[in-house]
Amino acid sequence: MLFAMGAQLGANDKLVSDLSRLGWQAMVLAFGSILGSLMLVRLAENYINKQLEGNRNKTTQNL
Repeated sequence: MLFAMGAQLGANDKLVSDLSRLGWQAMVLAFGSILGSLMLVRLAENYINKQLEGNRNKTTQNL
């Protein structure tokens, strides 16, 4: 399916002629998506680690 979609996009002359302008926009969007995903994963990781640490402290206090 990706091959068919790529072939269809590659056959579009208007898209190919605007590739230099669209390339920068696509690259900015891709890097923005990657950076946003990494930041959200880091926040989720910190939240989960705090929750696990709190549970460990409660368990050791009860022993």
